[in-house]
Amino acid sequence: MNDTRSAFYRRLPFVRKLWLNLHQWLGLTAGVALALIGLTGSLLVFSVPMLKIELGSSRFAVDGPQVLSPAVDEWIANAKRTFNDISAIDYIVGPSLPHDSTVRIGVQTAGGESFWVNVDPYSGRALGRYIWADTYTAYIYGLHGALTTSVSWRAFGRGLVGWIGLGMMISMATGLYLWWPRNWSANSLKTVTLFRSGLEGRAREFNWHNAIGFWSCAPLIVIVTCSLVMSYSWANNLVFRLSGSPVPAPNASARQADRNERAGTLDANELNFLSARAENKIPGWRTISFRMPAPSDQNASFTIDAGDGGRPDKRARLLLRRSSGEEARWEPFSTNSRGRRWRIWMRFTHTGEVAGPPGQAVAGVASLGGAFLVCTGISLALRRFFAWRGRAKS
Repeated sequence: MNDTRSAFYRRLPFVRKLWLNLHQWLGLTAGVALALIGLTGSLLVFSVPMLKIELGSSRFAVDGPQVLSPAVDEWIANAKRTFNDISAIDYIVGPSLPHDSTVRIGVQTAGGESFWVNVDPYSGRALGRYIWADTYTAYIYGLHGALTTSVSWRAFGRGLVGWIGLGMMISMATGLYLWWPRNWSANSLKTVTLFRSGLEGRAREFNWHNAIGFWSCAPLIVIVTCSLVMSYSWANNLVFRLSGSPVPAPNASARQADRNERAGTLDANELNFLSARAENKIPGWRTISFRMPAPSDQNASFTIDAGDGGRPDKRARLLLRRSSGEEARWEPFSTNSRGRRWRIWMRFTHTGEVAGPPGQAVAGVASLGGAFLVCTGISLALRRFFAWRGRAKS
């Protein structure tokens, strides 16, 4: 036993050097992408406030009495009167109660251009319009996911982000091994977990790298694990298999309904009647979104959220028969398979929304910490390279 232990400790420096080289090469090869993903991810955690700042908060919050019976037809009519190029209505979202909020209507022009119109739910006045793809927030989303409007590039981008996420997982595993103190004591633990003042050069960067890595490692592992499931079909299928649920078949072709006919598929009375029925389904609802049905649809689909948007267990789907307003199907979160529930939870865990603003703050700080880890890691690697080069010349 002693011989085996001695052999292990003799090999330890080589193993540590091997892990260090792997850790550094992963950081150097994917460092720029990792830093970009971390930086943009930390911003996107607060994408809603960012969008409000960019477009003006007056478009998203107005004063007035609580809307109990929303006049949906008036919202649409006023939006069309204000912007006469609207030819079709796709979505209606809001208002978000009990907080004062505007209604957002997703519309299309005859030329196929999509944009959102914000409407005051109390007066019915259209507050303005914006094209989501033209906002800085949408641009940051594109950088974060390497996505564009091209379907082929979108698939490549998701795969690229997935591979980078896998590299980040390996980098964090090797980093945790390198971080692990050789001798456990209060001083050694303090050295690698707390920021120390008075340090300069390599010592300062080494301390920052270790301290940031310690505090952001656990949240980053969760964030990256969720991103792998969102990027890779094999990881997504693994979640379903581990849960004991059947793996869903890939959606080869989505239904392409003629959106230009949707605006006329519901008259004013039918629209208001169905909206009121959906509102009464959950008295404590916070947000109700509605997709305008296609001419062939027999049911109208509503998504009712009784939470703040980050809790999928408080979200449900309601299908109402257009002919009578009777409930065709009620699909709360619990009706999903276990694998589907896990998958949805991972989507909101990735952004920290499941824990509300505190969770989003942790996710944002951890993502920003990931960007700093790349910067300090690259700096340490360059210092190591120049030191090696100096020794080689001498």
